[in-house]
Amino acid sequence: LNSSDPDLITSETAATRKVVSKHRQEIKKVCRHYIAESSAGPGCIDWKSYLSFARDCGIVTGSNRVSIADLVRVYNTAAQEEVVVGVIKGSEDKAEDDEEADQKFKEPTHELNQAQFIDCIVQLAGCRHYKKNGISHSVLLFMERDILPNACRTSVDDFRKLISQEGIRQIFNVCNNKLTAIFRRYSSLDDSSEESQDNMFSMNEIEFLEMVNDARLLKNPNLNERKIKTIFAHVQQNDDFGEDDPSLDLEMDYNEFCEALVSLCINVLPDPFVPLSQKLEGFLDKYIIGPLTGGGQA
Repeated sequence: LNSSDPDLITSETAATRKVVSKHRQEIKKVCRHYIAESSAGPGCIDWKSYLSFARDCGIVTGSNRVSIADLVRVYNTAAQEEVVVGVIKGSEDKAEDDEEADQKFKEPTHELNQAQFIDCIVQLAGCRHYKKNGISHSVLLFMERDILPNACRTSVDDFRKLISQEGIRQIFNVCNNKLTAIFRRYSSLDDSSEESQDNMFSMNEIEFLEMVNDARLLKNPNLNERKIKTIFAHVQQNDDFGEDDPSLDLEMDYNEFCEALVSLCINVLPDPFVPLSQKLEGFLDKYIIGPLTGGGQA
């Protein structure tokens, strides 16, 4: 914050934390999505995934863009834990044209944990919206204008257009009974708590991994546990993203389960010259319904 007033700093810090707390469920899902995309260590985000987040949010283009130079400064500052709330030093006075600086930046090689990534969100909000707003309102604008409508969405929307084709829907209709039985069986594996009893018609990551393992898909050279977790994370983004029931956080419903099966199919059978509907029909029969029910399609 560009202020020496301790009361203002205290109030803005508290207000910013309130905004972050208000959107904690959405932030949690955004973190999970970009962690799954990352090639960093467990629970961490690397530079490429961070840059993907910025591009998905649409903040690197347009008249009010955040420059690559500022993206790097935010990333490095968060990693060094030098700033908790505020605007990156000098970003409010940066030149209108940062193209030269963008060409000279050095790509960071370190990783961010979730807390550091959340700090990046606060810092980027300052870079994006601070000129006309306080930092807390900047974070609110960043969440509601940039992150919630855009983050995680680009590839997900394209994918959902692909699988909404009539041929794909028809295959799922034909296989509905057996796929529903498989979904219900694995979604009820974790029944050790009252909360899990309420979520018996949704599948968590552990249950999904168990199903994939039982289907022997992890033996396929195109799949591994990280890839499976990425698929699980990517189907979490609903049309009402930002308004989810927290109790259903990180659980996928039957429609998302079907989307995950299509994604598994594309990874196991990547030949682009075979129509997706043809690949999906064979995949479900050979790799899902057959191994998990002891029979073919019905």
